[in-house]
Amino acid sequence: MSRQRGQATVETVAAIPLLLLAGTIALQLLAAGYALTLADGAAEAGALALAAGRPARAAATAGLPQWAEDRAQVSVRGGEVSVRLRPPSPVPGLADALAVTSTAYARPAESAPGAAQISVLGRSRAEHATLPASSICLARCALR
Repeated sequence: MSRQRGQATVETVAAIPLLLLAGTIALQLLAAGYALTLADGAAEAGALALAAGRPARAAATAGLPQWAEDRAQVSVRGGEVSVRLRPPSPVPGLADALAVTSTAYARPAESAPGAAQISVLGRSRAEHATLPASSICLARCALR
């Protein structure tokens, strides 16, 4: 019985690095999911601005929190707004590997004059909506 004294302490000390690694992986995956949500919202804000005749790049950047602005790349081609966002990461190369991209499309809706068809295609979801192309909707939707 004297040989087993302190075994629980040794097992606990050995398990601490594994628990820290598991926690770090879980937080990194949460950060990547949050980055995708932010990229979707920014791309949608850019497409709404494009439909309203405003600068899409500025609206997409304004739709991001301040910490994400320098981690994002916004590109506008025709009616397409793409946002690529690198999530925060404790490992420098991992942020590039986990970068997420979301694309939103804006085009005039055929059904209603003064409306725009907005489509957001991220890696996790696809949404389509017909929204009024007005500055009121643009301000309200950019805050989501």
